[in-house]
Amino acid sequence: MNKDSQHKKIKRFLKGKGANDVDPFCIYQWIDRSYYECWYDIAISLSAHLPPNSLDENYQKRLNFLLVECRAKLKEAKTNIEQFQKEVESVFEEYNIEDPKNRKRIIRQIFKEAGFKVVFSKIEDSGDSPNY
Repeated sequence: MNKDSQHKKIKRFLKGKGANDVDPFCIYQWIDRSYYECWYDIAISLSAHLPPNSLDENYQKRLNFLLVECRAKLKEAKTNIEQFQKEVESVFEEYNIEDPKNRKRIIRQIFKEAGFKVVFSKIEDSGDSPNY
């Protein structure tokens, strides 16, 4: 099954749809695939759907390894994002960039140069968030 259809099927399962024909080994395979595809949050979410002692000892060892790795990768990504946010904020403060449109333009350019596509959605300002 290709990457996109597998991802959709897993997401449907996590939403509670199509769970009738999914056995523990299938969930294990999805966790393995999620690790391979770097869908670390999905792998961790799937682990909650595995009944205890439902896998062979060797598969259980591999599962434990995968989940430890997924948690470590998520923690690393969170740390990197927080560091990036601090660096961007310091640049904005250093150059006194307060206009949200300029900030979005600068962030979009940074990500474009790094090869990412950035989409900003319109979010109503409730007054309790910083001006980004």
